[in-house]
Amino acid sequence: MPDPDEKPGFSTETTDGWIGALLDVASHRAPIIADAASAAVGRLYEVSPDHNALIGEADTVSRFLYATGFSGHGFLQGPTVGEIMRDLVLKHPPVVDVTR
Repeated sequence: MPDPDEKPGFSTETTDGWIGALLDVASHRAPIIADAASAAVGRLYEVSPDHNALIGEADTVSRFLYATGFSGHGFLQGPTVGEIMRDLVLKHPPVVDVTR
């Protein structure tokens, strides 16, 4: 769960103002996490402009494959993205069309 007050950009500063809200959500979804002690969190949260992942192979760098910008959905989409990346590595058509 990202900090709703996080400003766009690159920052590694730690914050703890939103931990209470995070633990409230966790208490409903994963109670064991809500019981864990936490003082501060530093994180980088990748987000593409349309909040959809960017997956593919760069046109300008040979065999530079990428899968990024999941906007917090990477764990959920991980199995399919793994299959897509496998196909790209093997130079097979991906199991899912990743072109726009």
